[in-house]
Amino acid sequence: MRSFPSPLPSRTARSRARRGASSAVLVASFIAAGCATVQPTQSGFIQPTVAQPRQVAGQELRYRSEEPLAWTRWEIDDVQWRVQDPNVRIEAAEIERLRAKLRHSLERAAAKPASAAGPAVAGSPRTLRVRAAITQVALPSPALNAITTALLFIPVDRGGAAVEIEAIDVETGRRVAALASAGTGTLVDFRGHYSRLGHAELALQRAAQEFRSLVDGTDGRKS
Repeated sequence: MRSFPSPLPSRTARSRARRGASSAVLVASFIAAGCATVQPTQSGFIQPTVAQPRQVAGQELRYRSEEPLAWTRWEIDDVQWRVQDPNVRIEAAEIERLRAKLRHSLERAAAKPASAAGPAVAGSPRTLRVRAAITQVALPSPALNAITTALLFIPVDRGGAAVEIEAIDVETGRRVAALASAGTGTLVDFRGHYSRLGHAELALQRAAQEFRSLVDGTDGRKS
């Protein structure tokens, strides 16, 4: 008797299909987990200015006084931790490491030689008091990124940080610059995917550099 193949999928085929569907859902979940982007904050650490900061490319809110500014040094206050998101799970030692990173980055930014368009302008040199706070962080899962690297050949879970920084003229008490900045890791920042704090530390470093440019008026943007 001649036999014909069954039109119904075999048990093995159905099992493979279920596994494939489960894998697709898992991969989609991984990708969704990595799509979060840290946004600039307005936590209240920096009080509103007369001229409200302008949003730039969705990642920064900035303000700079229109008056020319000459400064000689920065007095940097202790960096504040103002993260209020209950979903952020972070150890006390990690918080201190991030606070130290931002302070060190601001110290390096202040020590950078002045450019021609920088603080060497008319007027008596000033000391600036710099206040800074970390207001949001996102921490990737190195274990999750190891899995997605094995399955998809790329890490998908990203980290980052948001900060608020301002500079105040010590002599007059007048604010001269303010920045609310946020940064999220990208594939270019490859190594940061495998460290809980890598992307956040990079965002803090870039924010300090951007703040120096803002204070000097060399960022090429009008506030």
